[in-house]
Amino acid sequence: MLRHPWTLLAGGFLLGCSLAPTRLAGPEVQPLPPPPRTPYAIDLVYTSALADPYYVMAGPAESYARYSITAQFAALLQHQLVQLSDPGSARAATLTVHLSALTTRYRRLGSSPPPAAPQGTRYAMLGSDPPAILAAWQTGRFGDLMDREDQDADIPAEIRKGATLIATVEISGDGVAPLRQTVTAEYDDLITRWEFDPRDAYSYTDVLDQTLRVATAEITAIVQTTLQ
Repeated sequence: MLRHPWTLLAGGFLLGCSLAPTRLAGPEVQPLPPPPRTPYAIDLVYTSALADPYYVMAGPAESYARYSITAQFAALLQHQLVQLSDPGSARAATLTVHLSALTTRYRRLGSSPPPAAPQGTRYAMLGSDPPAILAAWQTGRFGDLMDREDQDADIPAEIRKGATLIATVEISGDGVAPLRQTVTAEYDDLITRWEFDPRDAYSYTDVLDQTLRVATAEITAIVQTTLQ
C-alpha cells in the first residue's frame, strides 16, 4: 500500500526528533591547531540564539536529526581561549561571542541515467555487460541483478550539503580599541554518485563540525590580530 509523501515526511521528522542529539567531535577528539599566546588574560562571554539541540530540517527525511551545536561551539572557543590567554598577565580583555544564526542547505542533482540501448529494452540498465547478464541468467539471479540496477539508477548524480554560521564578535580590554565584527563561516560538502554511501550521504555531522571549526579559526585570528 502506498503511503502519502507527507506521512513519510512526518515519520522521518518524528524519528529524527526521537533520537538523542548528535554530539560533534570536540577539540579533545579532533584537536585544533594551537594559536600563539597573546599578552592578555582573556575572559570568554558566550551566548547563543540557537535552540539547543539544533534541528536539521534540510534535505530528505533521512537527513533530519538533532545536533548539540551550542555546547560544541562553546567548547571549541574555550579550548582556543586557553591557548590565547596569558592568565598571569596584568592586562585583561574580554571576548564576547554571540551565535546568532545557523542554516543548513541540501541539493540533490538528479540521477545518472543508464546508457540507452538502440532497442530501448531494459537490458540497457545492465550497463551493456553481456557476461554479467549471462552469468546472472545461468545462476537464476537475473531478477536480483535487475533490481540492483534499478536501485543504482535512483542514486543521485551528486549531493551538495552545506551550512552557514553567523556570529557577532566583540573584543574589549586594557589599551584596546573596542571591536565589534560579524563572522560568517561556511562549509560545503559534495558527494558524487561514485562516493554515495547512505550511512553518511544524508548526515550533517561532518558539515556542521567543519562549519564550527571554520568559525572558530576566524574568531581566533581576530583575537590574535586585535590583542597583539
